Amino acid sequence: MDRVGGGDSFMGGLIYGLLQYPDDDQNALNFAVAASCLKHTIVGDSNLVTVSEVEKLMGGCFGAVWQGNFYNFNSKYKAGSQ
Repeated sequence: MDRVGGGDSFMGGLIYGLLQYPDDDQNALNFAVAASCLKHTIVGDSNLVTVSEVEKLMGGCFGAVWQGNFYNFNSKYKAGSQ
């Protein structure tokens, strides 16, 4: 697990969530938490996830999202090599 960038991903996700869901603070917060959680699956300080992947995690599809990010990313880049 790489914790670098988790807070930044949360804040970016919260800003996006508040703009995307202006009348639903809980949904905006859920988006921020999901974005931050997905960031922890990526090595390095950039959050390389898509809005679609964050929304999948918000909907409870963790396995599909996790394989799409962490597994494929690590098949290209070995953890700890950066």
